[in-house]
Amino acid sequence: MSDVREILQYLPGIRFEENFVFSRHTTIGMGGSAPLALYPKTEEELVCAVGVLRARQIPYFILGKGANIVVSDNGFAGVVLVTSGLKEIARKSDSVYAQCGATAEQLVRFAQEKALCGAEFLAGIPASVGGLVYMNAGAANVYVDSVIKNVTVLRDGNVRKIDISDCGFTYKKSVFQENEDVILGCTFRFRAGNVTEIAAKIRERRFARNKLPCGRSVGCVFKNPPGCAAGELIERAGWKGKTAGGLVVSAEHANFIINTGTGTAQDFLRLVADIRQDVFAKTGIVMQEEFRYIGE
Repeated sequence: MSDVREILQYLPGIRFEENFVFSRHTTIGMGGSAPLALYPKTEEELVCAVGVLRARQIPYFILGKGANIVVSDNGFAGVVLVTSGLKEIARKSDSVYAQCGATAEQLVRFAQEKALCGAEFLAGIPASVGGLVYMNAGAANVYVDSVIKNVTVLRDGNVRKIDISDCGFTYKKSVFQENEDVILGCTFRFRAGNVTEIAAKIRERRFARNKLPCGRSVGCVFKNPPGCAAGELIERAGWKGKTAGGLVVSAEHANFIINTGTGTAQDFLRLVADIRQDVFAKTGIVMQEEFRYIGE
């Protein structure tokens, strides 16, 4: 992408930022830069931007809250589509529609205000709705697919509603990780509940999340293998407190790698590879990463 301005002429009025620095916009706080970021305010603007980029074969990456991703130290040679402006949430009869950039916290608060239960388990998760759907995120063994009715996506140039049965949801996985659909929003099926009970469940989830390690991280690094916890495997292998450059395996929860301030993506990938190899050598279990890697 040699000329940023050439792209912008096809997207009049869209907010943009040149030299987008990932370390300022990701929870792990590292990664290089991208030449351009776009900030669509509506679903129509996002659809238009994707159309322009695809027509010109310009690589793009959609960024929500910036959790669960590690960006190359060399950055990303394309356009970042930041969804933070797409945050509308609306009740529609017995369901709730939330745009892709709405945060889990905003969704939880909306449901609580409307006396709707079912969203409490999302309290404290640092993710956008798009990220929740993409990752089939969850907490306490409850995942977002349990409350989804359908997902609105851009597919093959058309806006479509994808029923939950066609979303390919499994443990921390969805069909959207494998195809080119752009998640625009999601319709959730919550149910009427007791305000006091809803508030109590939210407090319980926040309390549980407050026990997780502090500091800049991607969240959990590895998925839990069947029948065991990734953190326990890493701890038993002796990795708690181990370091690589500016990164450290948390002494509180071994499935968290904390950036102490000078960590690099190269450090991170090296540490992850060493942990995976060592756990396999000691247990025969192949660990699968939960985060996405962006860039070269």
